[in-house]
Amino acid sequence: MNSAPSEAQPVRATIAIPLHNHAPWIGKQLDSLFAQWRPDFELLVVDDGSEDGGIDVVMDRLAARPDIAATVLRHGRSRSSALVDAFARYASAPVIIQADSDDISLPGRLDAILACFDRDPLCRLVSSNALRISESGIPMGIVDAVHGDRVVGWDDPIPVYWGALWYGATLAYHRSVFEAFPPMSAELCPYGFDLIAPARAGLLGTHHLLAQPLVGWRQHANNTHRRVGALSTGASAREHYAALDVMIKAQVVRDAIWLRDRSSMEDGPRIGAVIERCERQFMAHFETWARLRNQRDQADRDGTLANRPMNDAPLPDMPPVVTLPAARSWPVERRTPLAQALSRWPGFHEAEDIHIWTSRQVAALLRITVPDAVALALTLGGSPFLPQTRALVSINAGPEIEVVLPQSAHCVVEVPLRHGNDPLLPWTGLNLLSIRVPCADAPINRVPDCPDVRVLGAAIYALEPVVAREAGVPHLGSLMARIWEEQASWSLEPGPLTSIPGWLSEREMRLLYGCARVLEGPFLEMGAWVGRSTSVLARGIRDAGDRKQFVSAEIGPELQNYRHLGDEVHYCPPQGDGRSIGQVAAAVFESEIEPVLRKEGGVIGVLTRNLEALELLPFVTLHVGDFATAPDLGYGFIFNDCAHTAGEVEQSAPGLKALIGDRAVIMAAHDHCPEAEAAFRALFDVRESFCVDTLFVCRMRNRTEASHS
Repeated sequence: MNSAPSEAQPVRATIAIPLHNHAPWIGKQLDSLFAQWRPDFELLVVDDGSEDGGIDVVMDRLAARPDIAATVLRHGRSRSSALVDAFARYASAPVIIQADSDDISLPGRLDAILACFDRDPLCRLVSSNALRISESGIPMGIVDAVHGDRVVGWDDPIPVYWGALWYGATLAYHRSVFEAFPPMSAELCPYGFDLIAPARAGLLGTHHLLAQPLVGWRQHANNTHRRVGALSTGASAREHYAALDVMIKAQVVRDAIWLRDRSSMEDGPRIGAVIERCERQFMAHFETWARLRNQRDQADRDGTLANRPMNDAPLPDMPPVVTLPAARSWPVERRTPLAQALSRWPGFHEAEDIHIWTSRQVAALLRITVPDAVALALTLGGSPFLPQTRALVSINAGPEIEVVLPQSAHCVVEVPLRHGNDPLLPWTGLNLLSIRVPCADAPINRVPDCPDVRVLGAAIYALEPVVAREAGVPHLGSLMARIWEEQASWSLEPGPLTSIPGWLSEREMRLLYGCARVLEGPFLEMGAWVGRSTSVLARGIRDAGDRKQFVSAEIGPELQNYRHLGDEVHYCPPQGDGRSIGQVAAAVFESEIEPVLRKEGGVIGVLTRNLEALELLPFVTLHVGDFATAPDLGYGFIFNDCAHTAGEVEQSAPGLKALIGDRAVIMAAHDHCPEAEAAFRALFDVRESFCVDTLFVCRMRNRTEASHS
């Protein structure tokens, strides 16, 4: 079967699924992919002689999605070596993303892969971490808890070393990895293209390894690596797998020689060095295989050859899952069941007296049975022997919440719960807690006198299910959960949500858009500039289909009110007696601010024209002047882009307090820094909060005597 994509839009990626007797699971893989689908994708399914009706499951899923361009073919008998040829022959996109039929693609996988190819024109291969899941789909822990993101090329030893820094089920190829080399011989190398591809990618360009788990890797008795004897203890199986390993190494040497003989003279020494390393590795693996072969033959002659099956190794154990039944703080102390359970999950160190350390990344399953729980609060800390760093925390593969880990203190981050009833996740009624600390390190690497050689990420002191306690604006956990649940139906295009220039990141824009789309408002913007954030908020309001109130306040600075002081330019408003209320580097002023001030109508003129061009002006009320003089509409959401330093926070606090009154509001403050956040917390009663890039988001009220105490 073949259905062609629209000729108007080039195909960006081919999602290629090899299928062999995985009828119970192929539907879940397709569902997880279709939830991330884009119009510039195509699907390729290669059924390698299945006998269980898996191809019928594929056709049923495709019947419900006529919008998906798909090519489906079937081999009459299993011949795994033909899969590589099929991928290269039938895929039309420059990027081919492998998705094994017994696995699932976790949310965000496809976009994360394409982002690597977009950032790096030399990228030829992307692989990622993986989450082990049981045969029924229950998480069993992260595969690699130690290694961080990495980009490697021809001169890095990793691509040609046998190791566990990539997983075949996670690979995404630039099609040159197939096309720049001759077809593989099934007689020489019938298995293991996923172990050949990293070397090819290193010869041609770069290989990106992502530490974030993007694949749910299902563990079952019929896993391919089990069938070929990778985990067996039997002599015959070990010899068989070692022979496959030698064949793979021979193919890598053959590829490198082929490329050298057809490359320029300038590339000769580079490829020659790779060939030397590959040949040394081939000889080492040949020796290993020869010894195993002789051991097997000796055992056969002695009559002691163990007739064990290829896949005699037991499936991995599932770590313990703890229930949090009440909305209270659950300490992670050495002797608590919670600490003991977490210590059995990959990536957690042994529990200590009052906390437990993670490695660079961890994932653990919890059962949270608190009625109306909207978030999980984690009390976290960092190491005094390591630089201050950040952690990324998520629940059930939802959006990652960023938190800065203090070196000698604790902090609390609340992560919205994605309740375990998502049909796209194979586990139900459970919550997968994931923590990543990209800059984790061992203290001994920073302080030689400290003997701790463990890679330390985040210290967890307590977990606490959180319920919504207050009427008015929603708890941030509820807000983020709603945005996450609804965003799949919004059909937003990849990339920035507006063409107006400015300093909001893509992640910040998507969060603002989600708030504007799901909250009732009214909305206030403190500082519009030329409308990047304004247009994102207005678009969310427009797309929601409701007439929500949105006031955007912009003072409209004029050129004569700026003063050059050394290598800075200060803004001194006319009503401020010549006092500066903000400054930027002179180079930034001259390249990004002064050109706007000199245009017709200044800032307000550019802002108005930008919104008109996007047909968003009807959804905004522009207020020219200080935000404190804007009409008081009882705002529920405030985007604060005029208080970037502690001094600016203190200066704007009286006006902000007057607008908040006795209500709770959600505030998103841009250009976050720790000093500004500390000022907000000192001046206001900040409840739950989190950061996305430089956007500090919190639910807060004015301070009362009770909140001071």
